[in-house]
Amino acid sequence: MPQSEANAKQISDQNKIFSAEHRWLLELSSSFFGIHQRTINFLNEFYYFIPNLKLLNEQLREIALNDIWFY
Repeated sequence: MPQSEANAKQISDQNKIFSAEHRWLLELSSSFFGIHQRTINFLNEFYYFIPNLKLLNEQLREIALNDIWFY
C-alpha cells in the first residue's frame, strides 16, 4: 500500500474516534475552509497514537491567534 493511501486510511480511521464535541466543532467550521483544515490537522495530530506535542502546541497557537474571530 503506498504511503499516501496508508496516511489516508489512518486519518479516516481517526475520524471515527473523534469525540462528539470535536465532531461538533468540525461541523461548525465546515463552511470556512481554512479554519476547518486547521482544525482537522490539529485533531488528527491530537488523536494520533504518539502525538508530536511541539506540533500540537504550534497548531493550537495558530488556531487561537488566527481564528479568534470565529470562536
